[in-house]
This record gives sequence, C-alpha cells and structure tokens, in this order.
Amino acid sequence: EIRFQIRADCSFSGGPLPVQVSYTNVCGEPGTAPVDTFLLSPRQPQVAVTKTQIDPPAGGPIDCGANVTWRIEVRNTGPIVVPYVWVEDVLPPGFTYISSTGGVDGGCDQGGLATWEIVGLPLNGTAVLTLTGRSPEAGGPFCSDLTNTVRVWWGCPEGPDGSSCT
Repeated sequence: EIRFQIRADCSFSGGPLPVQVSYTNVCGEPGTAPVDTFLLSPRQPQVAVTKTQIDPPAGGPIDCGANVTWRIEVRNTGPIVVPYVWVEDVLPPGFTYISSTGGVDGGCDQGGLATWEIVGLPLNGTAVLTLTGRSPEAGGPFCSDLTNTVRVWWGCPEGPDGSSCT
C-alpha cells in the first residue's frame, strides 16, 4: 500500500490527477502499472466571524458622544490552517474611529472603515479583534444606531506585508 499526500498552492480548485507508476519487482525486473486518474478535491479554509458589543454591554443605552467597543472573533472552523484573513468593519453612520486591537498590527483606520490582516490562523484557532468608535454627538445622526457590518475574506497572500492598511 502506498499513500500520497499532495500539497497544492492556494489557487488549486481540484481536478483530475493522472498517475503512472513504474516499479521494480523483488526479482529486479522493471514494470509499470496502467495509467489511472484520480479526482482531487481541495480542502479549503472555512472562517466564521462573530461580533459583540462589549462596552457598554449590548442592549443597554448608548449616550451621544460616548465610546462604544466591539469584540470581533474570527474562527477557523475548517480542516486546514488559514494562510491569510482580511477583516473589514464599517462603523455606523456618524461614528468616529477611536482605536482597534488585534491582527498583525492592531488594525487600521481607513476613514470609518476598520481593517485587519491576520496571518496563519491555526486549526480551531480564534483571532480576537476589538474596535472602539465614538457615537455621534446630540443633534447628529441617531446616536444609538449600531447597524454596522463586519466582513471577512480568506486567501493566499503573496507575501503578507504586515500592514492592516494595505
């Protein structure tokens, strides 16, 4: 019995693999086996994300002009290490970016869009990110409107640059 483990680059999407086997038997005579084709299916990363308002606690009132902090958890729920994850979180309208933590460099403010780069998210691993924004002052947009969106993508970087801004 011979077992092979095949490693492909990140762009591999599966397909047929033709195999031709040559061998030498116990008497030293060469031989070949007929060509056979195996269908390979890739094991691709699976990433899940959750976002929780932690300060003030979710469901409580938010004062106009007050800071709000969210905890973002990015989990590897798939069968392999995730080489690269990109996270984006859009602050609610009128909110101002204050700070962020996590990722390769603590995150980046891109004018109301917070971004993070995560490299090498291990099997069953979780990356924890935080985002703090200031709600609008009274008279601005509705100061307790917390509708915002966090999105994640995985991929294979061509040499991560260590910056959540690029």
